[in-house]
Amino acid sequence: MRQDDIERVAADQLNQLYHYRESLIDLRTCITDEGEQNTLNFQQHMNAAVANLQATLDTALLAMKQ
Repeated sequence: MRQDDIERVAADQLNQLYHYRESLIDLRTCITDEGEQNTLNFQQHMNAAVANLQATLDTALLAMKQ
């Protein structure tokens, strides 16, 4: 192989690796964003459940006092 052929092939391979790297970065960002959204949804669900439990306990305690 000639030197210029080797350089061209190497440059093409590096370009392809760059595109793979960009795709992996985008994929990681999407996965991270989805995980953060799932965490936020879970926190909101748990906050609502705790508030509901507190309201139920308050009602039960009030009923016991009467």
